[in-house]
Amino acid sequence: LAYLEAAYPEPALFGATPAQTAAIWQIVEEAGDRLRKPIGNVTRPIFRGRGAEMVEEIHKSLDLARSELETFERALGATKYLVGDTLTAADFAVYPALMQLMRGATRDGAEDLNLGLLPLEETYPNLAAWSQRIEQVDGYDQAYPPHWK
Repeated sequence: LAYLEAAYPEPALFGATPAQTAAIWQIVEEAGDRLRKPIGNVTRPIFRGRGAEMVEEIHKSLDLARSELETFERALGATKYLVGDTLTAADFAVYPALMQLMRGATRDGAEDLNLGLLPLEETYPNLAAWSQRIEQVDGYDQAYPPHWK
């Protein structure tokens, strides 16, 4: 993300003001620890076909991820993107983690885990609308990992 900011400074991925930059970096950093790690702990067993034997661990990690998702859900009730009405590095840090979780929730065997995530439009309507906005960004199709399709 820092490379993209330096190579293509417009639009500014890390905000136009010091306050925006701080808010964006806070989300980028917190997304790593408080969102991507728990989501990985949910999805890895599912992707490896071990979900049924790790239900307790999956739900414990899912609870941590839900806490972050609920924070983002509330924030997106007031803004178009995670930090205001402009797409920023914060959105690019959180979106892949959410999509990883959605991929895991749709895998074979995941329905038996009662994750309570789907449909996203019902569980987290603001996150669902935000995801749809990101999917409309020019170049999205070229950036989407082919093995996720």
